[in-house]
Amino acid sequence: MLRGFDFVVSLGLSQCKLGPEELSRLSAGFESFGRLTKVALNDNQLGDAGVVLIARMFSSMSGGCLKELHLQRNRCGNEGSFALSRCLKGSKLQKLFLSGNTIDNDGASAWADTLEANQDSLEELWLDYN
Repeated sequence: MLRGFDFVVSLGLSQCKLGPEELSRLSAGFESFGRLTKVALNDNQLGDAGVVLIARMFSSMSGGCLKELHLQRNRCGNEGSFALSRCLKGSKLQKLFLSGNTIDNDGASAWADTLEANQDSLEELWLDYN
């Protein structure tokens, strides 16, 4: 469905009522987005299952160019937070927005190692309103 879009650098799918099932259908084409630097999926219904899928998708993307990821208000909890923190360790991500989800102290503390590993790249991590 999303194949052949290797020229796309920014993708916005906010407020599209996407859940894990819809995201799964889109995920097969994400590998072809080798130049993708910004993804906005805020205000959807991804939950932990969707965020875990996103973590898998971005860890398999060629190029590793992603610099900005918006996942605000997606009902992401600790499971999604753990998956993202693991897959983004050592990445070139500069900005990650996880505000307004359901991440508690355990899920937030998972970012300590990732912040240390990404101290040269990660500039902003938003965990407010969780």
